[in-house]
Amino acid sequence: MIRTLAALMIATPLAAQQIVDPESVLDLVEGRVLEYSAQGREMGREQFLSRTEVFLRSASGKCLYGEVSVRGSALCFEYEDSPTLHCWATFRFPDGSLKMRLTSLSSNTLLDLSDINDDPVICDPAGTV
Repeated sequence: MIRTLAALMIATPLAAQQIVDPESVLDLVEGRVLEYSAQGREMGREQFLSRTEVFLRSASGKCLYGEVSVRGSALCFEYEDSPTLHCWATFRFPDGSLKMRLTSLSSNTLLDLSDINDDPVICDPAGTV
C-alpha cells in the first residue's frame, strides 16, 4: 500500500500543489463550459448547466447528461449511462493552471482544465459530434 502511494506521488507530484475547494470550482464553472485535456489531447467538454447538472461531450463524441455533487474535497459526477460515481479533486499549480485527479487510489489519471469558456456543448441528434 505504501509503495503504491509513493509511486503515485512520484508519477504525478501533487503534494506541493494547492487543493481547490469544490465549491470554489463550481463558482468558477457554473453556467460555463470546461474543456479537459490530457498530455495535449482533448478529453472532453462539459457544460455546467447548474451547480448540480452537466452536459458532457467526451473525446469520442458521446454526449451525456450527468449530476454533480460535492463529497468532501471532491466534485463527483454520475452520468446517465452509468451508476458509477467519478470523483475528482482539483489542484492549482504554481503557474496558476488547474488540474483534476480521480480520487481513487488505484488511478493516476490527471486532467488539465485547458479552457473555461461560454461556447455551448453541441451534439447531433444521434448523440455524437
